[in-house]
Amino acid sequence: MLLIAGANSVCADFDARVQALAAPLHSAQVLSFDATLQRLREQELTQLRTLTSTPGTPSAYTTFVADLGALDKLYGELTENAKAGHRQVPASVTKRGRALSGAIASDEKALALSSCAKNPAAGTRTSSSRGATSSPTPSPSP
Repeated sequence: MLLIAGANSVCADFDARVQALAAPLHSAQVLSFDATLQRLREQELTQLRTLTSTPGTPSAYTTFVADLGALDKLYGELTENAKAGHRQVPASVTKRGRALSGAIASDEKALALSSCAKNPAAGTRTSSSRGATSSPTPSPSP
């Protein structure tokens, strides 16, 4: 299906752009790194949303994009809060982030979005070997 191939292409491009980023070396670089990741996530989401205008778009894909949008919004809020000096993440935000991450992972599997599923910087994955310091799922501070 062209939709799935297009979405996988968008995710593969996003993944390559994230891999090209230099990981922050100290805490002063983390906010800039997080802001760059957020901007890239928003660009990816915009591209994925353009694919939903295809006639016959499966509802599972529409749900996937909506959930990804909700998670991107959550990450945007966390990035802005961090810039303002707020380091603690409320448990309710962590719970919401994990629920969205789980839903997105299920949608990716059901839709065969293999390139999207291996994209840790999208905020829906649990680990990465590329040195990203941002937590993929919001977690409360100790």
